[in-house]
This record gives sequence, structure tokens and C-alpha cells, in this order.
Amino acid sequence: MEIVVRLRFEVAHRLHHAVGDATGAAELNAVLNRFGVELKPQHPGASDPALQSYFTISGVSSDQAEHIVSALRELEAVEAAYVQPPVSPA
Repeated sequence: MEIVVRLRFEVAHRLHHAVGDATGAAELNAVLNRFGVELKPQHPGASDPALQSYFTISGVSSDQAEHIVSALRELEAVEAAYVQPPVSPA
């Protein structure tokens, strides 16, 4: 399963550019570490700030995905988090 996460612009910008310690990043990292997962940019190399705010977490079970999404939604740094629905055949 894949989780899509949209972070507040300030947090996403600091993560992309490794600039200082973003407010809320400590709590975000604590959740990621607790579940043993990693955020990856959904649109690597994008210059559009809106696209830079999107990240993914891949390779988690459906049970674990729901727990991760629930924990992420409680964080101030996270604007949205959801499990990506499976792709339907055309």
C-alpha cells in the first residue's frame, strides 16, 4: 500500500532543501521512526511549491497504513494524509 502525505509548505520546503529544523519536523520524524517508514517526495525535482508539499510512504500493509495515516493526521505539520486507492483497470 502507498500513503500520500501533504505537508505544510514551510515543512516541505525545509525537508527538500535541508534548511534548519522545520517546526513540526520533530513530531513528524517521531511518527515515521515509530512505524519504521520513510517519506519520499512524490514529485522529486519539482519547482512548484504545491507539488513539493506532496510525499509518499510505500510498502506498508493495509493495517499498518491506517495506523500511520491516523497518527500523521494528528500532526500540525501535516495538511492531509490518506491511503492511495488501488489503480482500477481501464
